[in-house]
Amino acid sequence: MAASVSCGDDPDAHVEALAAFVDAGFGTVYVNRIGKDQQGFFDFYRTKVLPRLRD
Repeated sequence: MAASVSCGDDPDAHVEALAAFVDAGFGTVYVNRIGKDQQGFFDFYRTKVLPRLRD
């Protein structure tokens, strides 16, 4: 599973995985956190991942 899904706290891995969807023409990609710290997950995406995808 870990080989096909971006997991963990490495923003580079998440940016790379999402960029592949953008490059393939997807206009919407849903991300999800499985676990208890939902706020931490969204903070991570808001501060570390999404700004890099906007560039």
